[in-house]
Amino acid sequence: MYKRELEQVLHTKKLEPFILLYGECDFQNNYFSEKILSYWNTSEDEKLLVHYDEYDFSHAKNFLSQSSLFGGNNILVLKTDKLLPQKELDILIDLSKKSQESYFLYQYFGDATKAKKLTKSFGKNFVRFFKPAISEALQLLQQKAKDVGLNIQGYALSHLYQLHMENLSLCVNEFEKLKLFNKEITVNDIDKVVYGLGSVGMDKFIETL
Repeated sequence: MYKRELEQVLHTKKLEPFILLYGECDFQNNYFSEKILSYWNTSEDEKLLVHYDEYDFSHAKNFLSQSSLFGGNNILVLKTDKLLPQKELDILIDLSKKSQESYFLYQYFGDATKAKKLTKSFGKNFVRFFKPAISEALQLLQQKAKDVGLNIQGYALSHLYQLHMENLSLCVNEFEKLKLFNKEITVNDIDKVVYGLGSVGMDKFIETL
């Protein structure tokens, strides 16, 4: 499915207990993973976050197979740029299908052209994220700024996006620092501390306040 379809599914509360996220935009992958986990009412006690170098099939399988110790859900989140072996992937998906307590979120950050092997196992339950148009990217940044409590002018947000070569993740990384200004952020504020694909360190930044 496309991003818009995912948003509709989340709105109508008809999301399946297993889903694959991948594509050309890591920011959207992480952004919508947060929305999905919120939809699944995930608490830290119920979530097993696994990066590929930590992945162990037996552990993942046992986690999805067991009853929740806290009477809630078992939610496996796999974040990796590697392809999971087909047999193991199918077993994890099957466990999610069979149990009302088990959920599986696969965030794939590798080459999107290689993800076709994965999509076959997920059926229709996958989303490919493309690089957003500028207007869409700015909407995402504006929403993220609102979520973290950053007051920033539209022109300033656009300026930040261009400085970071249209990299959404790098822009968001600046938000907590910019919040320290404790006012509406302007283009001038950004020029003081952001230098495109890199920025002033926190110590230097505090000196400018």
